[in-house]
Amino acid sequence: MNQPEPAGTSDDAATDTATDTPLRWAGVDWSWSEHTVCVIDDAGAAIERFTVLHSAAGLAKLVTLLHRHQVSGVAIERSDGPVVQALLDAGLTVFVIASRQVTALRIRYSTAGNKDDRFDAYLLADVLHTDRRRLTPLTVDTAATVGLRMLIRAHANLIKARVVAHNQLRAHLQSAHAGAVGLFHELDGKISLAFLTRFPTPRHARWLSQKRLASWLHAARYTRPNTRTRQQLLDHLRQAPAGLPEGPAADAGEVITLELVALLRSLRERIIALEQRIEQALAAHADSPVFTSLPRSGTVRAATLLAEIGDARGRFPTDAALAAAAGISPSTRASGRSRYVAFRRRLQPSTTPGPRRLRRRQPTANLWAQTSTPVPELAVTTMRTPSGPRPRMAADHLALLDRPQPLRPRPPPRRGRGPTAADRHARPHTSGVLTSPGVAFRPRPAQPPAGGVQAGRRPHEGHRPGHRRGRRHTSRDGKRPTRG
Repeated sequence: MNQPEPAGTSDDAATDTATDTPLRWAGVDWSWSEHTVCVIDDAGAAIERFTVLHSAAGLAKLVTLLHRHQVSGVAIERSDGPVVQALLDAGLTVFVIASRQVTALRIRYSTAGNKDDRFDAYLLADVLHTDRRRLTPLTVDTAATVGLRMLIRAHANLIKARVVAHNQLRAHLQSAHAGAVGLFHELDGKISLAFLTRFPTPRHARWLSQKRLASWLHAARYTRPNTRTRQQLLDHLRQAPAGLPEGPAADAGEVITLELVALLRSLRERIIALEQRIEQALAAHADSPVFTSLPRSGTVRAATLLAEIGDARGRFPTDAALAAAAGISPSTRASGRSRYVAFRRRLQPSTTPGPRRLRRRQPTANLWAQTSTPVPELAVTTMRTPSGPRPRMAADHLALLDRPQPLRPRPPPRRGRGPTAADRHARPHTSGVLTSPGVAFRPRPAQPPAGGVQAGRRPHEGHRPGHRRGRRHTSRDGKRPTRG
């Protein structure tokens, strides 16, 4: 009878031997002068920490130590550079963790969130150990794609430098030569730079007349004569502020203008030359027909798409991943809790108009209230809050609003005497205001009866300050007002 083999023999022993190799992870906090490295085991404990210089010998030492520990992956904050290239050439698996993610992950280990090179190296290694399934190994693009990416990013940097120089020139001309600002379509355009080179100060621009300006525009090959006529350009220069006065200030302004103009002209030339190189590199790339066939792609835009997406299509497994790389992935909107709280505040009992406030507001309605549109305040006061007590309006008040019969009109005042107590306490009303469907008050006469006074009217305009306030009404003859 065959006996079962004891555990841990034959195939199981071979499997255990293959899995005895410990898993180790490394994090590299790179810098311009030296790089800090931390190696941890599968339990998250730091095994070794060391620092290497940013040199050929230092990078060779880095690769040797990582091979000695047999790390399964290396985490770093950037995807290019000599350090990454040395790691890839050594056959190590590299994972890129963005710097903004590292900044957010510091709170995971410490509430202070302070930056430290040794701590960041450990953080990179530990995140790679815990969140390995969320990260994608770095893949290498072809040399053609890498070169095109370098040209594209240099082109973007030159564009930013041109914008900075343009803003500096505009801010300088606002005080030194305001007439040149807004004279042509673009301040850093070819015609604007030529104008500022020939007329850098208002003193030079005062020499211009309509005939001289026309001759200069013709010599400068101005291509938009129909956009603004010569007279409009001349009026723009003459109506502008005077600028810096004559003397050392004007001379300094002239020097600054010419230097900034020369800088802008040089940047424009370098950008044009770089765009020509980008066009040549794009035409020589194998994937050029794919990206140039996109609608309205152009040269620079198609080259940018090709350079940033790269050759390794596997790094974008879904459309959402590609959209996130382009910066157009949707973000979470405002939380619904804030809206709910705002809605609840609007319906809090303290801010909901009570019955007395409702009665005061209703008479102020004008003739537009005769339409069938319901009063918003009535709809708000009858709503319930999501939680908490109800608004300060009882059921009997709502029943009064829905009464089919109209409220009692105010009796007319008696002649020769002030308003009675019934007049003072009677509820005022407005002509034609609908209090319930199908019921309206009696229209008020256009003019009050002679000798009468209406409750709630302001005192006579001739009331002098300092006198005792009281109600006024005219006498029977209607000539001299008397105090009631």
